[in-house]
Amino acid sequence: MVRQHGAARALGFCGVRPMDLAGLRILNLFYRFAPAAWGRGLAGEAATAVVT
Repeated sequence: MVRQHGAARALGFCGVRPMDLAGLRILNLFYRFAPAAWGRGLAGEAATAVVT
């Protein structure tokens, strides 16, 4: 769950899920954010947090 610091309301979510693609085991990075959160760099920040 992605929230603005100190806020209770969620802005979206981000994660990594293993999956099979053409016979290969890969990691799928996924995220969804409310339109109000778009353009603020949150997807990049969240993606960095889940893969490091």
